[in-house]
Amino acid sequence: MSSENSRIDKVGKMIKGSVTLKLITITILMLLLLIPASMVKSIIQERESLNAQVTQEVSSKWANDQRINGPILTIPAVYEYEKSEEETFTTVKYWHLLPENLMIDGEVIPEKLKRGLYEVVVYKSQIDVSGNFKVASQPDPTNLKEIQYDKAFLTVGISDLRGVKNRIKMNWAGSALDVDPGSKLENLIPSGITVRLPDLKDQIEKSMNFNFQLDLQGSKNLSFIP
Repeated sequence: MSSENSRIDKVGKMIKGSVTLKLITITILMLLLLIPASMVKSIIQERESLNAQVTQEVSSKWANDQRINGPILTIPAVYEYEKSEEETFTTVKYWHLLPENLMIDGEVIPEKLKRGLYEVVVYKSQIDVSGNFKVASQPDPTNLKEIQYDKAFLTVGISDLRGVKNRIKMNWAGSALDVDPGSKLENLIPSGITVRLPDLKDQIEKSMNFNFQLDLQGSKNLSFIP
């Protein structure tokens, strides 16, 4: 019996003193711990993916993030060029002007919409935009034939028009003007509204005030590019 106990003691001492066996044991424990860690990571990734899907679904029905551009005053200018000694051709270029002054003021009211386990933050906003333009210069005079002040228009960029809740009225130099959906400046402003302006010929060198209100809703973000 004593010999058996001594053998067990020797084996126990060998196990305690074996660095290799300790490393193997530690490695096995680490591998076992990786199983619940990978399960937790998989659940987190699944929840993140579902949250992104819910956010996209709600945004598609409510409105996406909103970016307001402008306003930009655009005046067509006609240029004439010689094609040959006896033939000429004309082309229309757009002359863009930015406001002399621009003020944006308003209130953003966030809301939480629940979809199952997930919450999506959206917002409603009341935005007042005002400022003034001044035509105090001219476009490049080289080959300039005519400036079409009677065809001037104003463009305001709104990235997701679905978020516009009420009809926009533009107050221009004391007159209320109708607003058309869509942008004529697709290279600069892909989505927005357009306002046809009265003849500006008599307004050169004068300050032309404007203001309008936006009843706008969106999600995730609201930004302005003056």
